[in-house]
Amino acid sequence: MENIKNCIVTLKNGKSYFVIEEVSDNFDIYNLILNVEDEKDVKIVMQEVIDGKVVLSDVKDLLNISYLKGRFRTKIEEDRENLR
Repeated sequence: MENIKNCIVTLKNGKSYFVIEEVSDNFDIYNLILNVEDEKDVKIVMQEVIDGKVVLSDVKDLLNISYLKGRFRTKIEEDRENLR
């Protein structure tokens, strides 16, 4: 899979998002993305490759979102500690 962390991506809805972080879980890759025009618009998406293109799909399962929030929080805290 392609690493798109720290890139700006455009979704089908035409909105641009900054990819803040990436985590892997059971061979799936998830991204935490932030709308570049509206900082209140934050999403967790799953990254897939379809027909050779990277496609981001919203994660809608509330239990999975809750689990992934914890994973992203831990990853960001670890990255911050490594910068010290």
